[in-house]
Amino acid sequence: MSEIADPCEEWALISQTAALVAEIVRREGLNLWQELLPSLVSIPSEGPVQAELVSMMLRWLSEDITVHDEDLEGFIYLKHFGATLNEVSRQQLDVAKQHAAAVTASVNAVNAYGESFV
Repeated sequence: MSEIADPCEEWALISQTAALVAEIVRREGLNLWQELLPSLVSIPSEGPVQAELVSMMLRWLSEDITVHDEDLEGFIYLKHFGATLNEVSRQQLDVAKQHAAAVTASVNAVNAYGESFV
């Protein structure tokens, strides 16, 4: 997944990619999910676009997979929230927007998981 996540990519492409990966995981089942989990934990460290991609994929999976690693979403949220504030203070608004998108995707994923338990 990290190979396709480029800061220049459009939001729609990232969202569609996340939905496609989520659909593949749904169809392949638990074995693929377990195989991908280590990558899903490490990819968000590569940058805000990658974090957004992973968060979106987790959101898409929320309908079918009820086990959620809150630490992963918390890590994505905290890292990129701080990075957003840092980039705004440096007047790097384009980079700040990328980090903010990762934060938004992370919050949306947590919200989707919360709704799936109601």
